[in-house]
This record gives sequence, structure tokens and C-alpha cells, in this order.
Amino acid sequence: MTTAEKNIRLTELSCEANNLRRQIGSLQAERARLAGRVNDLLIEGIQIAIDNAEDRFIAVTNQINALRA
Repeated sequence: MTTAEKNIRLTELSCEANNLRRQIGSLQAERARLAGRVNDLLIEGIQIAIDNAEDRFIAVTNQINALRA
């Protein structure tokens, strides 16, 4: 992989990581807003979405770190 390709991939991954970070924050705010107002299954579904986004964020961050090494 050339340096230019590596930089492009790092930029793509960084954008994805930032988008995931925003998504996680939004989901956490939504979970807090709905807590106590809706069925616990809906809150559990939001938590699962948060967990999945956090896992994806970790995977993307690991890819970024591997490319920088």
C-alpha cells in the first residue's frame, strides 16, 4: 500500500470513527430521554444498538492504529 493509499484509508476510517462516536452519543441521549417512558424492550434494543456501535468503533480504531504502525 502506497503512502497516499494509506493516508486515504486513514482518512476514511477516521471519518467512520467520528460518525460512530456521534451515533453513540445520540443513541445514549435517546436512551436517557426514553428511560421510564417506554417499554423496557425498546430501551434494551437501543442499548444493543449502542453496544454494536461501540464494538464497530473499537474495530475501526484498531484498524487506524494498525495502519499507523
